[in-house]
Amino acid sequence: MIEKEKSFKELILILILIIINIIAQISIKGFIFLKFWDWFLLPAFPEMPKLTYGLALGLSVFPMLFRNKNTNNILKNKEYKGQHSVNNIIALIIILSFGWIIHLIII
Repeated sequence: MIEKEKSFKELILILILIIINIIAQISIKGFIFLKFWDWFLLPAFPEMPKLTYGLALGLSVFPMLFRNKNTNNILKNKEYKGQHSVNNIIALIIILSFGWIIHLIII
């Protein structure tokens, strides 16, 4: 009985961490979308509207509805799950940094 209770608590903890990870990644993607919009699209097309964070968040999430990710490898290897999440967040930070550098070069 104790094993089932421990297993259930671990499952709940994993689900909470997954939800927090998803929210963090979506938030970062929305921020990156907003910054890239301001840095690259507005200077090229000044008549385009300035985005709010909420609109940028929605526009960055919209394409995710149509993506089909194969997560079989992630689900099979428990050690890979956490590393995959960390790698995604690091990749997003690198993308933002690269965009910022390009933005500085263009200005």
